[in-house]
Amino acid sequence: MTGVLAMPPIDGQDCCRDFGEESTGSTADSDYLATACCQSPAGHGDANTWDMDAVMFWFKTEWCPHRSRHEWQSCPYAHTYQDFRRQPLLGYGSQPCPCWAKENRMASYVDRCCWGFACPHAHGSKEQLYHPSYYKTHPCTDTHTLGECPRGGAEICAFYHGPHDRRYIDAEIAFHYDRPLPGVFADPDEAGLA
Repeated sequence: MTGVLAMPPIDGQDCCRDFGEESTGSTADSDYLATACCQSPAGHGDANTWDMDAVMFWFKTEWCPHRSRHEWQSCPYAHTYQDFRRQPLLGYGSQPCPCWAKENRMASYVDRCCWGFACPHAHGSKEQLYHPSYYKTHPCTDTHTLGECPRGGAEICAFYHGPHDRRYIDAEIAFHYDRPLPGVFADPDEAGLA
């Protein structure tokens, strides 16, 4: 599989990365995940202009090519390893990883979780909140409390703001949390991707 960990592009090179269209051998329901777009919308405006599928599958999964100061929270690209999330088509679920060492921000990816990139759990809040089985399925409490959503556009907020953007999941997707993701390197260095 190509593009598991996309690193910042070298100046002058294409910033879009291909995560591949082939099956990863994921244990997740492939019909459900097949609704993802095959090509990243990154580079086509900020995330506030994307539809829900684009945000769910691509938001913060690629490194930012912009070298100047800009609004990083609505930028569709990742800026730090805390901001970065794995592409959901790898097959991980939305259940938080019990081993993820979120307080150890300077550690390598593998040192933060024994299964590393091949972990079937969500690593950090972005991987959980923007996961297809979670995104837009819970209400935005800030909208009800503050009267408006402080996250900018309605699309980049992982919570729904009314019936117009609420998503319903027909059935619980079965993820196998007891074993690493098949066909995914635990350490991006092993795959020559970092």
